[in-house]
Amino acid sequence: MAEFVQQTLEEMTNEVQQLERVGLFDLVEIKKMIGRRKKYEYKLRRRVKAKEDYLTYIKYEQNVLDLIAIRRKQDGYRHKKAEIEGAILQRILSLYKIACRNWPDSQELWLSRINFLQTKMRNKSLVSSTFNRMLKVITNKPNLWLMAAKYEFDTVYSMESARHIMQKALSFNSRSTILWHEFFRLELLFIDFVRRRQKLKEARLLSKVDIPKYAEDGGLSEKVMNGEIAIKTFNYALKELPDDLQFAAGFVDIAKEFSWTEEVICRMLNTLFNKFPKKPQVWRMEVNRFINSLDSESADFSTQFDQVQKKCAKLLKKMLKAVESEESWSVYLEVTQQLLELNRSDELESRFLLLLALADKKGFLSVDWMLIWIQVTARKGDVAEVLAMFKDASKKYSSCIFMWKAYIEYVSLAVDIHKAIAIFHRARKSIHKEPLELWQLVTQLATGLLSAKELAQLYEMAVTCDGVAGEMKEQYMHWIYVTQGIRKVRTLYDRLRQTVSVTENFYKLYIAMENSEVVPSSDRVRVAYRHLIHDYGSHSIDAWLEIIELERADGDVGKTSVLYSQAIKSLENDLVQQFIHKYTLLCKKTRK
Repeated sequence: MAEFVQQTLEEMTNEVQQLERVGLFDLVEIKKMIGRRKKYEYKLRRRVKAKEDYLTYIKYEQNVLDLIAIRRKQDGYRHKKAEIEGAILQRILSLYKIACRNWPDSQELWLSRINFLQTKMRNKSLVSSTFNRMLKVITNKPNLWLMAAKYEFDTVYSMESARHIMQKALSFNSRSTILWHEFFRLELLFIDFVRRRQKLKEARLLSKVDIPKYAEDGGLSEKVMNGEIAIKTFNYALKELPDDLQFAAGFVDIAKEFSWTEEVICRMLNTLFNKFPKKPQVWRMEVNRFINSLDSESADFSTQFDQVQKKCAKLLKKMLKAVESEESWSVYLEVTQQLLELNRSDELESRFLLLLALADKKGFLSVDWMLIWIQVTARKGDVAEVLAMFKDASKKYSSCIFMWKAYIEYVSLAVDIHKAIAIFHRARKSIHKEPLELWQLVTQLATGLLSAKELAQLYEMAVTCDGVAGEMKEQYMHWIYVTQGIRKVRTLYDRLRQTVSVTENFYKLYIAMENSEVVPSSDRVRVAYRHLIHDYGSHSIDAWLEIIELERADGDVGKTSVLYSQAIKSLENDLVQQFIHKYTLLCKKTRK
């Protein structure tokens, strides 16, 4: 081993002599550098090799390069770069080659090597060949294929190479959605660059704008210039993933990023119509195409809008004939609402309300649209009609919490809180489990509207209900603290802590209330902490640390050590080390 290390060090003689001769490093630095290299070389020749040793050695050599660059800048010395930097660069490259040969599956190594070639050597052909070597070994990582294709397209300006890489990537990962989408985007991006170059060339502005020139951008046919290759890519993708509409729709979204792709989008939508005739999302995409063609700043916007409105209505009626469902009606209503936002008119608003009523009559109105319908009606101020609609909705969507929340809130504001509470109790019967959101809502609404006695009765009912008791105890105690003070809170705490469903936050809230007093009761705080660790001491590290900190602040070291021992015994095994670490930090902080 030693003779090989010595031989390697002797091969560095010329480089080291040049560093000393030109004054970039002094003798002491040279000796230190040789010592470090010798240590790294011995590590590389161990029987069991470690990837980290190679990376550390490479990092050291790169740091040497950076230091040489700084010294050259300071001294203004520019000569002997081949003998000095050239030798170091070749050594780093050699280390990367050996490491990648030993650990061919390591993405970290390959990407580090590629980054080195890009930033330090700036050799495009070496970068391209390294990408190719990496992708021969690692074939199942789409992100690596995309990096290679992006490099060829953005840096080498070779569409042919980028396309070849993407085609090869898809041969290994034919069901990768991101690869198909990015291949499609690549084809459109290439045509976009060619189109822009042609326009600038015709306007004789090409020399003033920096747009890359690709070797393949000459003599392209009209079909290709209109996105024919991108369309073929889209069709091949649908053959690989034939039933994924979301995936197919992604191609349309990508095509929308370019200004010239109207024909491409139209052809893709025709394909999707034929493939997914009963999917409302496809119809929605076609309608979006009409709406996006509107120019709000145009002088004839009204005429445009009327034409688009008619096209949309015709297409949406056709959609309902092809497939009538809750989803298709939702699409119809979404489009009408969107048109209404673009150009509000009484006629269109009346049509929107008629559509809502028709969808409800046919049983295809979702709860979200029902609530929108109620909101629109409520703006007109007809309380009786809104209440009737809510009553009807509560029968159709009896298990929907959002509907009940809207119903209770409206009644509390438009009628009175007592009727809202009656509706709340109806909701509890309709929903399978106790609705915490509704309990929280109704108690918040009742605060200030009910008497203190009535509200307390409501809270007392809440803290006995399974599923909500824990959270409602916290809210109840907070309300008592705000309205009646700490003495009443203490009475309530002593009573509620003996019941079931007492949460960890309940204890913490009470402790915070005691500590917020002008003169905190340390005895009560200690007792509350004892209750907390009794119930939650097996997994609450913070509870143990807080009570230990409390005892340390009072100077009772004996209690601290007892509590520490209790914590070690009580905590779950996987939390003990974490507790010891935090306890050690607490002790250090206290000493300071």
